[in-house]
Amino acid sequence: MTTRDPEGRQARAEDELSQARATLREVQERWRRLFDLCPDGIIEVEADGRIVRANARHAEMAGFASPDELVGLDALAFTAPSCREQARAILRRRLAGEPIAPVEYELLRRDGTTYFAEISAALHRGPDEIVTGYTAFLHETTDRKRHLDELRETSRRLALALGSGGLGVWDWDIQNNDMFWDDRMLELYGVSRQDFVGGVEAWKQALHPEDQQRALAESQAALAGRAEYDTEFRILRPDGSVRFIKANGLVMRDASGTAVRMLGLNRDITERRQAEMALRQSEKRFEKLFESAPLLMTVGDAEEGTCLAANQRFLEVSGFSREEVIGKTSVELGWISHEDRRRIAETMRTSGCIRGMQLCAHRKDGSEVWCSFFGELVELDGKPRLLALAEDITERKRAAEALQAREEELRQAQKMESIGRLAGGVAHDFNNMLSVILGRIDMVLVQLQPGSPLRAELEEARRAAEHSADLTRQLLAFARRQPAAPQVLDLNEVAAGMLTMLRRLLGEDIELVWEPAADTWPIKMDPAQLHQVLANLCVNARDAIGEFGRITIATENADVTTDLCVGEPNAAVGQYAVLRVSDTGCGMAPETIQRLFEPFFTTKEAGKGTGLGLSTVYGVAAQNGGFIRVESQVGEGSTFRIYLPRQELAAPSEHPGVPGSSRRGQETVLLVEDELTVLRLTEVMLQRLGYTAIAAQGPAEALRVAGSHEGSIELLVTDVIMPEMSGAELAKTLTARDPNLKVLYVSGYAGDSICRQGVLESANFLEKPFTIAELASAVRRALRSAEG
Repeated sequence: MTTRDPEGRQARAEDELSQARATLREVQERWRRLFDLCPDGIIEVEADGRIVRANARHAEMAGFASPDELVGLDALAFTAPSCREQARAILRRRLAGEPIAPVEYELLRRDGTTYFAEISAALHRGPDEIVTGYTAFLHETTDRKRHLDELRETSRRLALALGSGGLGVWDWDIQNNDMFWDDRMLELYGVSRQDFVGGVEAWKQALHPEDQQRALAESQAALAGRAEYDTEFRILRPDGSVRFIKANGLVMRDASGTAVRMLGLNRDITERRQAEMALRQSEKRFEKLFESAPLLMTVGDAEEGTCLAANQRFLEVSGFSREEVIGKTSVELGWISHEDRRRIAETMRTSGCIRGMQLCAHRKDGSEVWCSFFGELVELDGKPRLLALAEDITERKRAAEALQAREEELRQAQKMESIGRLAGGVAHDFNNMLSVILGRIDMVLVQLQPGSPLRAELEEARRAAEHSADLTRQLLAFARRQPAAPQVLDLNEVAAGMLTMLRRLLGEDIELVWEPAADTWPIKMDPAQLHQVLANLCVNARDAIGEFGRITIATENADVTTDLCVGEPNAAVGQYAVLRVSDTGCGMAPETIQRLFEPFFTTKEAGKGTGLGLSTVYGVAAQNGGFIRVESQVGEGSTFRIYLPRQELAAPSEHPGVPGSSRRGQETVLLVEDELTVLRLTEVMLQRLGYTAIAAQGPAEALRVAGSHEGSIELLVTDVIMPEMSGAELAKTLTARDPNLKVLYVSGYAGDSICRQGVLESANFLEKPFTIAELASAVRRALRSAEG
């Protein structure tokens, strides 16, 4: 008979229940910890789509501070609008029990930004197998997607860039076995886009049977990370032709290191292979060509730089023997410098070759030789070698430098000539106006009594006009067009005669030192021009000194050689007397010296100089066949040397003075001038001097008047520069009609046309502006030339 113990059974049941509850709490705690610590987002969702629970990772992904903030929200509301309907459809299928693979969605964060996540779901079922909700697991794929997108874009750009260079580009998606070939790849392999089977099989099928096993092994080694993919193999094209292919590839891996993509290039190297064979066959021919080439050639070790071979031309130019060259570097030989060697190495490193690099090399005896270097890395006997060629361009470079110097001289000469023409043109018009001003003043002064109050005013105006005439003469001297009365001069005598005047001009604070050379060669020039040169140079030196200093005037003789003529457009080889003016002033910078003789260029303050002084000196020197050299440094003073050609014979006196009593006359004078104001003034002057003046404005009117005049015309007074024809041409026409007609030329601008026609050599020349007395003297001199 069994004894019943209801209390014992009750106790055991309660104990088992307690243990079951403890186990449940432990399982729940483990699940909670796993739920909260999971690196992926987890949410529990009821069947109506409301979130009942979320872990910390999901709250972080969705942009919430706490998982509790997600409770009660619609789970699908976090799906981006672009894929929300797709998510609803997939969720309905999953809730219906259909198994669905993880799907990648674009999701919304709390702040409106988006991210990507791969989502899978586990269903919740009640006792009757009715679905009550689901748990969604979210694995964020934002970085992976971005990397894949960047990879695709990089692949696209790479294909575009390299495709234009004749390289075939391929892209292999390893996971999906999807291979892309660009048009160049299809061309290399001889297949059309329609026949391209895709996948890695397309490549395998094209491999030459003898190279297939090796090529596949090298591909697998690259995917496994054991080696870089850099190989060569043959392919067999559908038309039966065999081509050699050079292949390079880059393996792309995911975060776990698994190969997911491979990008690469193919290049057809069939011609290169054929060329290598041809190169080996031509090695003997190359050796003969190398030795007999007209260029300097060497072959060197590409790494060590030592010379392995040198041809005969190199030995001849460098002066080294073959034994001295082999095994040495160019620097050890002294052929090129360390710096040039670094330049060569850097160029080879960046460009892979050298093309026409000009370097100064040195022969064995130390003399310089300029060479144009060429270099290329070549493979000889299976080893990289540097093939260097050089062309001796020493003579060509010297000729080019000489040509450049001459071109610079020509440019400078053309520049000064253009400025000179401008200055001469301005002086021509200005002299016409000054002729009228001075003439009218003189004519009024003659009519005024000595005590007239207007005389002082007019004389002051006359002095201002004469000063303007001096300024015009400076312009003409710069333009090398100033009429002059050259004489054979003793340079020492003329310079010494100016010392007293110069000391007054410079003042007591400037020491003037005179250092004449003995037996200085004679020169030929207008003494007034020499006075002008000395005065301008001394005034310029005084301004450069400032308060206290020394100016030295010296003379010397010089034999000018070709070397001294370089850079001096006006210089010529020969013997010169030299006038040297030195000062202890502030000196000049090179850029100032370059512009020193330009008219109106000055470094002085406004109102302190016209900028014509040194340009006048330049013009006077050039007009007399000489030139100037300047030496100066900032803070060390300046030295000007005026080179004037040696003159052996003294010039005879050309124009004896005309007695004042014989300056009036009664002859008939044909006056020709294109400037009306000058014409009228000169006509009045001639009439007051007793002459019968026939005025003609221009050559055409002069020819007409001369042809219709019934009496004799003893003298033609004509301007030289006129628009219709020159005064010389007019004189030639009229003297052909009347050989007894005498000519007096008048001009304020002795330009090139005057020089070419010999007018400056004529004794009958009157420079504008002129006074009535100067006109009277010139007319009588011209008329009396018939009597001589």
